[in-house]
Amino acid sequence: MTEDSAAARRSIAAISAEIDAARPPHGNEWDLHPVMPERLHISRSATDHPVIFLEGDAASFGNYGKLPGARHVRVKDVDNGREFESLLLPAPRDALGGAKALAHIVYEMASVLAAGGDLTNEELLNSVRWVLGLLGTDPDILPPEAQLGLAGECFLLRELLQVAHAEGIGATVAVDRWVDGIRDFAAHGLSIEVKTTALNSRLHHIGSINQLEPSSDGETVWLFSIGIKIQALHDRKLPDYVDDVARWLVTPQGDADLPAQAAFFERLEARGYQPAHRQVYEVGAGLMLNVAIPAHLYRASDLDYLRLASFKDETLPSMVRSIGYDLELPDGATPTVDDRVVLLELLKAQPIGAA
Repeated sequence: MTEDSAAARRSIAAISAEIDAARPPHGNEWDLHPVMPERLHISRSATDHPVIFLEGDAASFGNYGKLPGARHVRVKDVDNGREFESLLLPAPRDALGGAKALAHIVYEMASVLAAGGDLTNEELLNSVRWVLGLLGTDPDILPPEAQLGLAGECFLLRELLQVAHAEGIGATVAVDRWVDGIRDFAAHGLSIEVKTTALNSRLHHIGSINQLEPSSDGETVWLFSIGIKIQALHDRKLPDYVDDVARWLVTPQGDADLPAQAAFFERLEARGYQPAHRQVYEVGAGLMLNVAIPAHLYRASDLDYLRLASFKDETLPSMVRSIGYDLELPDGATPTVDDRVVLLELLKAQPIGAA
């Protein structure tokens, strides 16, 4: 076994111990602990936070500016006086694992280097980008499950915009149907709950006993089911779903529809997505459409879901304060529905708040 291979087989716990043993630098002299000699090192910053050093000139790292907190530096090893150029990568925030998460990133890097022969720095970063998304992550970044849900909502909004465009209906009308109320999409008499699953079945979590119940007389509630898998190395990220919507925010003449754009990004921010954090999302988890679970609308009243009528006297047990449950929707469980007809009805209905 070569020295490099042995290093790559070190456990995450052993790498964590090396991080703990590292000391802060003296000026530009760093206490470097090699993981892969003359390639990959760990150390601690002047503020005593763990960092990674990956050797190479700036051009070798490609667009490293997409990695939060990354910077190219020239460093000197305090033990042997060797100087070299390197990319410095900071540890994730403590809330996302801090030093332990950094040890995991180093372990993945070392494993890839040991198996990849003459891998370039850019190739290395691309191969482990699924964990690099943790680096310096801001607490305002949506967690993967929230990203999954927002991607599903953007998928439906894009479909709604496509129908609007074909019918000569303005983009703002479609965006206004994406509401901030108790439903995901709504107009008078019709609402849609979006449910996105990362599984290989239409298993969706229903958050309350009333989530699929009409909130007003005459309201028809629909459930929009779609499968999107969280795949570490997949190219499509949450910003791609955002871009899919943005491309349709145009006038019939093809010009930018500024009011529709403003409304869309306002709603994105209300759901926790900050466009300024795009680069962080781009190195995060991939969101791959699951062709086995294609998008489909279900009329809630056709479903055998849990409701108050499921309980004796239509009353919850006295000690139960709230109910959430998982609902599985087998394909073909409901009559065939033309999704486009439902979306057009949503567009033509009076908006929420209109007289």
